[in-house]
Amino acid sequence: MDSEPQSVIVVHVKLLGFLKRWCNQPWLDVEITAGATVRDLLDLLADRLGPEFRQAILDRNGDLHGGVELILDGQEIAPRRISGIQVYAESKLAIIPIIVGGQSIARDSFVAPRH
Repeated sequence: MDSEPQSVIVVHVKLLGFLKRWCNQPWLDVEITAGATVRDLLDLLADRLGPEFRQAILDRNGDLHGGVELILDGQEIAPRRISGIQVYAESKLAIIPIIVGGQSIARDSFVAPRH
């Protein structure tokens, strides 16, 4: 059975706070199958960056930690919605660990990469 190849898109991911240690550049350009969701993207990142990264953003059930905020293309994403929100070519996702008692990070505190 022949099937058409899935098209691949690039999504830009910015890791902030202590999550920066998994990335030595300002943005990660992640290739993912078109039609993927935020959840798919997080799972792909966790697979690529390893078990410590997975534990930093996901709980034992695989759900987003309450201490992690996601901003997709300038909009905050509720944790319960990550499986239903699709990412698109050139989407920008910021993964922000929330630190109690620390300085908050504004939704627009990151700048999109220039291509």
